[in-house]
Amino acid sequence: MLTTPIGKFVAAIRHIAAYLGGLAEAVALIRKFVVALGFGLVLSSLRLDPVRVGNIANYSKDGTTYVFLIALVVVAAGFLLANVMLEGERFLGVVSGIGAVLLGFFAFIPLGYSTHLGSLGNGSWFGLGGSLLIALGAAPSGLFSLSKNESRSGRAICVSRLVGALGLGLVMVSLPLALTAGVVSDDLGHLHHPSFWNSAGLFYGLHGNHALGIAMIVLAALALACLVAASLIWVRLFEAWAVASSLVLLGIASYAPVRLAFNYLVGLHSGAGLGLEGALVTVGATTAALLARRGVLELNRSSVRALLAIVGLGLALAADGWTEVFSVKPGNFWVDGTLGGFPLILIAAAAALVVAGFVLKRWWILPAISALGWVILGFFAFDLAQVAPTFGNLGPATWLGVAGGVVIGLSAVSPHVLSYWRPRPIELTAKNAAASLAAGAGLGLVVWSLWLDAEPMVGTLHRSYWDVGNNDHSLGIVMLVLAVSALAALVGAVGTRIPLLAEWTLAASLVLVGIAVYQPAFEAFNNLGNFRPGTWLALAGSLLASAGAVAVIRLEEPLESSKPEEVVVSRPVSTRPKGRKTATSRVPGTRTKK
Repeated sequence: MLTTPIGKFVAAIRHIAAYLGGLAEAVALIRKFVVALGFGLVLSSLRLDPVRVGNIANYSKDGTTYVFLIALVVVAAGFLLANVMLEGERFLGVVSGIGAVLLGFFAFIPLGYSTHLGSLGNGSWFGLGGSLLIALGAAPSGLFSLSKNESRSGRAICVSRLVGALGLGLVMVSLPLALTAGVVSDDLGHLHHPSFWNSAGLFYGLHGNHALGIAMIVLAALALACLVAASLIWVRLFEAWAVASSLVLLGIASYAPVRLAFNYLVGLHSGAGLGLEGALVTVGATTAALLARRGVLELNRSSVRALLAIVGLGLALAADGWTEVFSVKPGNFWVDGTLGGFPLILIAAAAALVVAGFVLKRWWILPAISALGWVILGFFAFDLAQVAPTFGNLGPATWLGVAGGVVIGLSAVSPHVLSYWRPRPIELTAKNAAASLAAGAGLGLVVWSLWLDAEPMVGTLHRSYWDVGNNDHSLGIVMLVLAVSALAALVGAVGTRIPLLAEWTLAASLVLVGIAVYQPAFEAFNNLGNFRPGTWLALAGSLLASAGAVAVIRLEEPLESSKPEEVVVSRPVSTRPKGRKTATSRVPGTRTKK
């Protein structure tokens, strides 16, 4: 059989297939060896000096940087070990992604020293080479695949890509902004705020040639181009390259916050914060789009709303930690620990709920995120209402915080919101009445508190919410409008049971909670005991109104679900065949006389 030409041809094909199979196994083994070599180089770089001259200590002498890098290496090694045990390439993409983050992190100093490359030490080169080996050695096949996706992008995937583009916009905005509050002198004697654009003449006092800023622009442009191409051409490699470039960008943007975490994190400025947040948003959105395209992650309407909530959380986080409250007075909300800590707690809780929403799939998670968003809006709107109508002295923190609160609050709104205007039959029960009375009583307390003494004594006087501000009662007017509108919406909700009115009652009450908690948060460990009754009545009333509004909304659902469905009884259809009449079709006694 094998002596025939066909037999010889089949035998040759089998030998070639066996050779290619063995070659594929050898290539897979070589790739794992390359990744392991990269791990060794990265670990070695932690003990070596990144530069030969200057006062830059190696990474092992800085606690947060050392822990951060070791954690990334350990996680990547764990996924590599799992990949070896399972004998596949399932987790190589994760290992390559971590290598891309390490590549961006270790590229920070070489790019900052672009005009002084001879001053770089072995620590920089070993870290850069090791992270490059990890990223390329574990690179998934999707990075080089020209195959097209089987289906077009759905609405959810397009929204996630749009969110990724917004994150890239934040990165671009951060480039010329200061990374730290301090001013440094470069080697030419020029004083400036270190920024990504000036190659972070940074903590090192060097006059850069914009190499770091240009590298970030190139990476952001590459990621944006890949996002656009993935939406138009549907080739897989574009999605993979969008994720890869955004991961390198994340590594660069994380350098300053990690290196300065326990030194003067509060001194970090808007450039560092916006750059890191933009990179995180881009990585999250592009990764979600990639996983959804491959069927690993399910993106539905709830997922899109969660992505919108993530955008709002990024804006609120930028307002809380990285930007100035007033343009004429430098300083962010962290000039006071509790003033900066309260919104951070709300943001962290909302972020935890967003993560839980992807795992648990519970109906109440999105409304809870929305509720936290309204409280965040009220907190950041305190200064906005206080200085109205003169907004010229406000810094970006207030505007970012208000915008973030609005986006988070609206993230739970249904796309079919117009149906919320349809009135439903009135079915007032004892529980509904009690919840409505509680909400109304809480709003009444808020209105009463406006003219009571609220703040600690200033000079010889106590000031009320009505008197706080520029003597134009702006804060009191805002609180009065919110309370009265919420009370009117509550009455309308009870009379017509239009759900949108109850939703407005809840949103306005939660905004009042955020406004009322601002001053106690600011004076939590200083003059908390000196606050007057107006402060506590406003806080208690807004909390009671919020609880009552939640109860009103929740009690309406059983009434809708308890209604029996109307059963449509169809009339019997005659089955008499068409054509001439038969004797059996006649019914005796039904014929009428003429």
